[in-house]
Amino acid sequence: MKIEKENITLTWKKGFLSNLIEINSKSKLIGKLSSKSFSDSTDVELENKKYRFFKRGIFESTTLISDLEDNKIIGRIIYDSIKTKAYLELYENKYTWKSESFWTGKWSLSNQSEKLIDYKSNLSNGVINSITNDTLLILMGLHITNNYLRGITFFLIIILIPILTIR
Repeated sequence: MKIEKENITLTWKKGFLSNLIEINSKSKLIGKLSSKSFSDSTDVELENKKYRFFKRGIFESTTLISDLEDNKIIGRIIYDSIKTKAYLELYENKYTWKSESFWTGKWSLSNQSEKLIDYKSNLSNGVINSITNDTLLILMGLHITNNYLRGITFFLIIILIPILTIR
């Protein structure tokens, strides 16, 4: 798939403890990521196309991307949790997602030659700036970002509960 270059700005929002992320372009809803509770599966609706991001096992470090129209695997995400990095494959093209600044919520997605997408976010909303019009690739990066934010939130809760209950 050839990537067309253009400047795109998208916004996303998520309610507190919600499993639904809404993606907007110029205040118009263009997509949704809907995670299932207690599952490693996310349904993605994007410009009238449907995809599923899923893991085959609980401790699996790879997420598969399925086109629900023809039930074919079209991509995958391989997580490197220790380095807050992930490797993506989509239609045989390879990309790298990485943390630019963990503390300020900045991530990026690049191919072998250049940075394509910048993500800036907090726990409930964010902005995506992209030079590619490949919205599925953009949402794959947002999915990874959301997974890391969810992991950070879970980790903080596990640490804070004992601290707050000891008095």
